[in-house]
Amino acid sequence: MSSLLSPAHARESLSALGRFLYDADVRSFWERDTATLARRHRLARQRYRAFAEAHLGPRALEADRHVSDEGIRSLFQAAARQGLQTEQLPRPWGSAALRSFGQGLMWPAVLKAEEMTAACGGLGLALLAHDLGTAPLMMCGEPRALGWLRHIYRQIDAGEPAIAAFAITEPGAGSDVEETRGAATATLGTRARRVSGGYQLS
Repeated sequence: MSSLLSPAHARESLSALGRFLYDADVRSFWERDTATLARRHRLARQRYRAFAEAHLGPRALEADRHVSDEGIRSLFQAAARQGLQTEQLPRPWGSAALRSFGQGLMWPAVLKAEEMTAACGGLGLALLAHDLGTAPLMMCGEPRALGWLRHIYRQIDAGEPAIAAFAITEPGAGSDVEETRGAATATLGTRARRVSGGYQLS
């Protein structure tokens, strides 16, 4: 016999239609939603949430006030240690197994974005921007671009924060990368100059 205050007791007092419509599942929406995913996606989502709760949530308030270089560095190092900065690319440019490409990369990317930004929008996007930066390098397939990806992966694998960026805003264009009319008439203002240790952008 159920307690008079329990959801099960309340459900028993309803009509047949009411009992059918009554949702007595005590799990959170997140738990119920996660249970509908394929096993690999369930595990990935749980891993993303655990990382976000451990590393993003505690830094969120401080990040809104001021993010120190050391704070960002330690965050990217933690993400690198867990493979979060390299899981979108196959070896030797990343840590993803080739079989994961046959299963699609969209779901893990969406789940990662959802969990990271739920803990902290700004820090979550800072981590996610790296994937946006590596995607064009991988898709173009040029040896030089793939060389940069390999260099980035080696740095991350060694525990050094390395962040790829996707620079899309120009003075004469804007940030809509699919808007072709503006891009056709844009005057690009960014210049890269080789300096010791890399490039200087201006």
